[in-house]
Amino acid sequence: SEDNNKLKGSVVGFELDGKLYPMNDTTREKAIKALMPEKSGYTLLQWNDADGKKVFSIYYDKENNLVFDAEFPSDGIKTDLSLYAEFDAAEYVIIYSGNTATATNNMVQVGSVDEALTLFKDSTFSNDGYKLTGWNTRPDGDGTSYKLGDSFTLDGKQFKDLSDVSKVSNVPNDITKGFTLYAIWEKVGSSDNPSGNTDGDN
Repeated sequence: SEDNNKLKGSVVGFELDGKLYPMNDTTREKAIKALMPEKSGYTLLQWNDADGKKVFSIYYDKENNLVFDAEFPSDGIKTDLSLYAEFDAAEYVIIYSGNTATATNNMVQVGSVDEALTLFKDSTFSNDGYKLTGWNTRPDGDGTSYKLGDSFTLDGKQFKDLSDVSKVSNVPNDITKGFTLYAIWEKVGSSDNPSGNTDGDN
């Protein structure tokens, strides 16, 4: 039915994976799940037509009520309509630690899932008598290593495994996931690593 140029109606049934279902309290969750597909590291933004124009969005509000926001043609749908899900990539942070007793302030880099980032370079931190040589996921250097200025991309599966960083200083309030990279130092004119005892005496 039409009311004030906005198409309104009720779904009486739906087809999913080749099987027809009547719309009722039992099948409602199945229909909602089909309309709200999941993609690791992403949030469903809206459903678009073939031209990329929004047709409808469906989401839960803060009170956990299901909201259906449609922009169907005012004169109704005349033919079959193909819809395409548009997703919004989640944001995360890389927390850079100076990894020394004096460099206690963290530096933060914000990225999005599947976005290529350039890791921070040698001007990030300073440590008298030492040269910054790279980054590692562990402060002792025994984790995964990254070169200064490396290109880094995080996928949706990796995003799911990230730690909660909502209480870390300098992290934007709306970002809750991330990981830490620790600075790896090399003594100028030496191969000594200040984060470990290399020869038993020094």
